[in-house]
Amino acid sequence: MAWSANSTRRGARKNIWPIEISTFPIGPLLERLRHDYEPQAEAVGLGLRVVPSHAVVTSDRVLLDRVLRNFVSNALRYTGEGSILIGCRRRGDELAIQVLDTGIGIADDCLELIFDEFKQVGASVREEDRGLGLGLAITQRIARLIGASIDVASTLGRGSVFTLRVKTSDAAAPPATESREISAAPLAGACVVVIDNDTQMRTALSSLLQSWKCVAFSARSLSDALVQLEAARTRPAIVVADYHLDGSDLGTDAVAALRERFGDSVQGLIISNDTRDELKRDLDRRGFDFLAKPMKPMQLRAMLTSLAARAC
Repeated sequence: MAWSANSTRRGARKNIWPIEISTFPIGPLLERLRHDYEPQAEAVGLGLRVVPSHAVVTSDRVLLDRVLRNFVSNALRYTGEGSILIGCRRRGDELAIQVLDTGIGIADDCLELIFDEFKQVGASVREEDRGLGLGLAITQRIARLIGASIDVASTLGRGSVFTLRVKTSDAAAPPATESREISAAPLAGACVVVIDNDTQMRTALSSLLQSWKCVAFSARSLSDALVQLEAARTRPAIVVADYHLDGSDLGTDAVAALRERFGDSVQGLIISNDTRDELKRDLDRRGFDFLAKPMKPMQLRAMLTSLAARAC
């Protein structure tokens, strides 16, 4: 069964991803987290350890991965020294998946505020990062949509423990042949730029791209994207742009500008809630691929895989 995941932003409701519940072992997902984040931890002098688990859970595989990646990313941002530990504990019919860090911690009077969508709490130990707030607001909403819950325990100056509680299962997990399997080797290393003036959509796309091992850049506008790419001294392979950006700005113009700057091999994917046939025909005539929002993860992955092959 699939549902539409709705997000709310100042009264506007937008579908982001469908939900697909299945039963699967948690171990491989935790190992992917270790594989993806251990190099980042080592680069800033932190230890990162994952305790192996043979537990089986019933949840949405992709969205569960997104929640845990948010936990680990925050732990990296707010831990100046020490280590990060990822592990699981059985609690009745639930599995408590925990990310523990030795970071700056959160004051008691700020614990509730970290899930407020419009507040930023605390300063990262890395200057380029913003405070807690928006990411955790989205993460909590995702957890509720998949029937999970989030607990936080923290001591200011000593560290934090973020816990995701999900339903566990005593049944044997089926072979990992589902279409939503997270691994995406064909996209590994592909530089993908997301340009969208909707912060929630940017966050959702970036998290998904990272889970597919893309090098993801998230920007509100063309100028923001150019600043980030120039700073990283890299060129994009694919640009995913919302058709309607701020004001009169269009995603097609942003893609065209990036092609002019980095070469015609840059692939452009336009996304939009606008599904008019005349728009689709115009985009096709101008050489842009198109996906309508909301996008299914595997639909997006298939499109990006095709575009990555063209960009080579």
